[in-house]
Amino acid sequence: FRSRGYVNSCMIEEMKEDSLNYFVDPSDYLDLKYLTGDKYYTDLKSKLLNLNGKQTIDFLKTILEITVGTTEINFSKSLIFVLGNLDSAYSMSDSYSPDIDADDFHQQSLKINISDIKQSLRLLFRNEHISRLGNNHIIYPAFSKSNFQKIIELELDKIQQKILTDTGIKVVFDSTLKGAIYDEGVYPAQGIRPLLSTVSNLISSKLGMIYYELSKCKNDIDLVFVRAFDELIYVEYSKNDKVEHSFHFKVELKLKEIRESVNENVQAITAVHESGHAVSSIVLLNSIPTKIVSSSAGDSQGFTSIKSDLGYLSKSMIIKNVAVFLSGQIAESLVFGEENITIGSGSDMRRATSFLSNMLKINGMGSNKGSYAVEEFVNSNKLFDNDYEINNLIKQFLSEGLELAKLTLLDNIELLLKISEFLTSNKKMSSEELKLVINENHHTSSEEIDRRYNEFSYSNILKSKLNFIDNKSNRIKVAI
Repeated sequence: FRSRGYVNSCMIEEMKEDSLNYFVDPSDYLDLKYLTGDKYYTDLKSKLLNLNGKQTIDFLKTILEITVGTTEINFSKSLIFVLGNLDSAYSMSDSYSPDIDADDFHQQSLKINISDIKQSLRLLFRNEHISRLGNNHIIYPAFSKSNFQKIIELELDKIQQKILTDTGIKVVFDSTLKGAIYDEGVYPAQGIRPLLSTVSNLISSKLGMIYYELSKCKNDIDLVFVRAFDELIYVEYSKNDKVEHSFHFKVELKLKEIRESVNENVQAITAVHESGHAVSSIVLLNSIPTKIVSSSAGDSQGFTSIKSDLGYLSKSMIIKNVAVFLSGQIAESLVFGEENITIGSGSDMRRATSFLSNMLKINGMGSNKGSYAVEEFVNSNKLFDNDYEINNLIKQFLSEGLELAKLTLLDNIELLLKISEFLTSNKKMSSEELKLVINENHHTSSEEIDRRYNEFSYSNILKSKLNFIDNKSNRIKVAI
């Protein structure tokens, strides 16, 4: 009982009687009161003193039963939240790169709906459990760039208020410091925690140093100005706009170091590789990438963010998508020579193979219709590719994708090289910058490519079929 620590100093003073004279030590009374929920507290001492040995043991047994027994609580007027992370619903969160565009990531997360959530819950719970969660789901989107910037403002406001309360002095944090915090602390796929730790590392943990330097000022100070430059943070103490004292300290900006430690050969390879993906996406999918990165501080040396928001994937797009997956290595081969391609295409190969396996074995996009799986008892309701027909078809589609990628890049070699040139001297390329290069080096304008992106209309095809039936029916009526 004593380990619970419910006895305060006042009670101890009241209980300085010889504990050896008591079967139950008076210092345990408060613990007993806690366990019984005030039921016996008002007369607990007198009750215990009037019990014999057996009665005391029975009383303690009763308290033990109360402690370990079931407690009934009325939640009829409560609002219950079931919180959790569903990573499988946020499929785009696989990459931990800090160079992912937060706004793009945010827009992708906005497409997650309740059906996606329930599909993800099926991986964790049985259907009857999912139904008990109801349909009132609050789906949190990923933070946008402005959200992260607002969080930085809020955290710095807290620090400003603390310094103002402690010293009576106003603090101004310059935009250069806010930019440094964003560049160092924002991982779009990981939310707020890395950002908060960066604010703590760069500013909160340095408050003692800032206070100490303030004590050195001979005159009263009315403003503290904090700014960042390179890996240094400068603090200036002013009175009536005149700097009275200043100092600076060095901070470790790990992402900045990674971003600046660029190997020009690696960046050239990555520039060509990512340009291959971009050109194939532009030509084959009519999709202009939203961002291309040739030097990243993340888990890959570069990446290409390709827009894909049609809401469907048709059979005619399968080989084209495979070609886009494989165009990175093909671009390296065309520019540097087949013997000089590098090993950075592993993830592309995995994605292309997985994509085709999903299309052919699960979605029935091949000549062999059905749902295929590995031959195991749990898959007894599925088909098995024991003769490797589908596996051979996957190999065939991979070959066709490689050939399409090669022809596409050869036909658009000038655009490939111009995008590569830009990405060799720049670490990233925005969609606006890419559109300028397209308009100068491609036979189709960026505006026309954007128009073609959603040109095919299933809705219009259906309407035309219905109009044909209606017209045919009217002609029959006229003939009659």
